Amino acid sequence: MLDLELLRDVKGNVLAGADIFYTEEVVNDASQTSELLKSIANEYDLFIVGREKGRKSVFTKGLEEWSEFEELGLVGDLLASKDLHCKASVLVVQQQQQMI
Repeated sequence: MLDLELLRDVKGNVLAGADIFYTEEVVNDASQTSELLKSIANEYDLFIVGREKGRKSVFTKGLEEWSEFEELGLVGDLLASKDLHCKASVLVVQQQQQMI
């Protein structure tokens, strides 16, 4: 729920004329995910991406083989890859596991 609330605030700032650009893109597999990231890698100054340990997705399946920095997650790793030549900063967020 917090993600949706945060996105609502970001979208509100976009509408208010803040220097924030928010977009959603639809991809169907890892190849499209990779191509999309390559196409936008140098259009922005900052990427905020989520990371969830152990979660498998059709959108990133196969990218694990190329991963260099597991702690960044698959999307963060791809953006930080030398092959991509991305000059933007990448902020990787992960929800804290519940402590018992």
